[in-house]
Amino acid sequence: MIREAKARKLKKSLALMTVLVGLETFVAYIFVKYKLKLGKFSAEKYRNDVMRGAVDFARSGETLALVFDCPLENIELIREYLEQRCTRNELCYGMHVSDHAVMTCLVTSAVDDKHVHFADGGDGGYTKAARQLKARLKAV
Repeated sequence: MIREAKARKLKKSLALMTVLVGLETFVAYIFVKYKLKLGKFSAEKYRNDVMRGAVDFARSGETLALVFDCPLENIELIREYLEQRCTRNELCYGMHVSDHAVMTCLVTSAVDDKHVHFADGGDGGYTKAARQLKARLKAV
C-alpha cells in the first residue's frame, strides 16, 4: 500500500495518500467480497474478468514466458512433461514455483473493460525461471 501511495502522492502528503489508498482498497474489498454493483460497475464481472485472465504470458522471438496458477498436485505433472520434451531436444525450459503471486494492475476503466493485469511469482518468478533457463541453455 505504501508503494502505491508513494507513486500516486504527487503534491499530497504521503500520510494522506496512504490513508486514501487504504480506504480505496477497503472499499474495493467490500465490493468484491459482497459482489456489489454501483451504476454500470459490477464487482462480480470485474472479478471474473481478472480470473479469466489468470494466465500471464509474454513472447520474445521463440521464447514464451508463462505465469499461471494451478493446483499443487499438477506441478510435478507439468515438470515431468517439460522434462520429457527437453530430453527429446524439443524445448528448453526454466521453471519456478511460488506459493504466492504479485499482480500489477493498470485500470483506466473498471466499467468499460479497460483494465490489464500482470502476474508474477511473489518471490521473483520470471527472473528465477529465466536464470534456470539460461543455466540449462549454457549446459547444452
